[in-house]
Amino acid sequence: SYIPASSNMHLHGITAFAWLLFFTIQPTLIALDKRVWHRRLGTLGIAIAAVTLITGFLVLRDTLSLGFHAGDIKTAETLPVLRVLALLGFLVFVGAALNYRRKPDYHYRLMFLATLWLLQAPFLRFWENIIGLNSALAGPMILVLQIALMSTAAIQDKRTINKVHVVYRWWIPLTVLLNIIVVGISETETSRSLVRGLAGF
Repeated sequence: SYIPASSNMHLHGITAFAWLLFFTIQPTLIALDKRVWHRRLGTLGIAIAAVTLITGFLVLRDTLSLGFHAGDIKTAETLPVLRVLALLGFLVFVGAALNYRRKPDYHYRLMFLATLWLLQAPFLRFWENIIGLNSALAGPMILVLQIALMSTAAIQDKRTINKVHVVYRWWIPLTVLLNIIVVGISETETSRSLVRGLAGF
């Protein structure tokens, strides 16, 4: 169920939307050969990513107990772990993209992966609120959609450069493996107890 949005939720929504605009504008600037503006805007992008990440964790804290109050105990105990994974994935890929900023073929693919990790929450809402799946099915379908988009990008690589870039060759299978591991961790009693303690239950 929904609750009145906190200031953290508003700020997270604004910065996450700003990130999507940033993600759209940056390759457009490259296509227009506006590389100086691309670099200048990149500094702003770091700030947007940082605030999005911080507010993401604050929103997680604000909503940690909702599932318990709603009576959906299983989801309440496991979903926060997956949300932490999504935020950490965003952090790791933004950091990697910055590290490879002088290697454009790595840089923009890593930015794409960062954005996919950030979009896990909207993906969940898509499957639950638009398609109508219950939470037990909607969760795994996040991974299905994520892999489908990465696979589409890999197919585009094959068509345009006649090979699948190493970023996708590594991270498509690793994304599956990482999600399986984290789901397994989220189902353990240690993880469940930790979430219950943080939520005050």
